[in-house]
Amino acid sequence: MKPKIVKLTLVIFFMVFSSHLFANGETMFDTKTVFEILTWKSKNGVTDEEMIKAVDSMVVDLKELNGFLNQTLYKDSDGTWIDIYYWNTEKDAHDSNEGMADKDSFKKLMSIIEPETVTMKVVSPKQSSGAIQFK
Repeated sequence: MKPKIVKLTLVIFFMVFSSHLFANGETMFDTKTVFEILTWKSKNGVTDEEMIKAVDSMVVDLKELNGFLNQTLYKDSDGTWIDIYYWNTEKDAHDSNEGMADKDSFKKLMSIIEPETVTMKVVSPKQSSGAIQFK
């Protein structure tokens, strides 16, 4: 396995298990929650604030889709953005692509990222040591 892939895998693993998905002691996820993991690099000159604003705008539309639970955005030291979406089912995650395709918020986000750098994975849990809770 290439060192960059190993590093990205470890970063994603850490993020998923350290993420504060829900507040007030609610369960972060159970053994059925599906993760949609997207990575990309922004176009030259795009600030972190612009990227965050674009993602925040898109989340407003995502909340209208079936099965959407939450979203968390990260950025690693080489400038790669890592966006994790939490869904009830794999079908919900895949259906979101069609549901968002014509949204202005999605088009805005796509206008500030380098399309050739985009990767996407939808993963379902196969094992868990238990639900994670935050108080």
